[in-house]
Amino acid sequence: MKRAFDSVRIWNAGRAVLVCAALFLLTSCNLTGLNQGALLVQSNPSGAKISLWNQNGSISQYEYTTPHTFTNLGSGEYCITLSKDGYYEWHAIEIDLPTVTSGQTAAVTANLEQKFSQGTNLALESNGATATASGYTSYGGYAARPDQAIDGAANVEQGRTFWATGTLPAWLTVTLPSVQAVRTVVVHESYHDLTYTVEGSTDGVSWSTLVPSTFSPHTGRFITLPSPVQVRHVRLTVTASTAPGSHLWKTNVYEFELWQY
Repeated sequence: MKRAFDSVRIWNAGRAVLVCAALFLLTSCNLTGLNQGALLVQSNPSGAKISLWNQNGSISQYEYTTPHTFTNLGSGEYCITLSKDGYYEWHAIEIDLPTVTSGQTAAVTANLEQKFSQGTNLALESNGATATASGYTSYGGYAARPDQAIDGAANVEQGRTFWATGTLPAWLTVTLPSVQAVRTVVVHESYHDLTYTVEGSTDGVSWSTLVPSTFSPHTGRFITLPSPVQVRHVRLTVTASTAPGSHLWKTNVYEFELWQY
């Protein structure tokens, strides 16, 4: 009888352990769920590849396209890059970050700007242009040289290169093989909002203003001039940036384009 009683007691004790374990797991899941939320990423137009990450690391490296809802995300701010063929990349990296909160679905909608592609981009290195700058900054093994703002590689799929410097004001000058008529200027920037001016010159000595001081968001922007302007040298001067004071890269210009048509 004692052996039978002990068996019953052991069985009941085991069952109690299982019940406690189940309750613990259930409680743990519920507590975890309380700290999770969701993020809906949309774009106009849709079909943009999504890169999403936070301070803990990458959540998506272009595995999903817009619109897409990321679930089971921890609370906090998230960085996003959207990439779509034929459009400038869209960034929310250091400003305008979407914030995920517990039990809620945050949403972000990006308006993508179509790339300018009319005529010929005279500023391309492959078309004989060269680039110089007031300086450039190296970080993490990457040297953000001025020539990388005219190599045509602006998107992730192209290897994405850029010119960047850590001090302001800073200038980037593109020199064409000869005097040419330029109608549209494109500044494809990222990460930060920039304030800049654009000047042109036929001899590199006397300069005239093509684009007055303007504030541009962290995406591609093109400015069509009232009429074609004869230039050989075009200088982009960045005077302000929304980059934090501690950030080593203040400019981050992916491409500086000069279009003739």
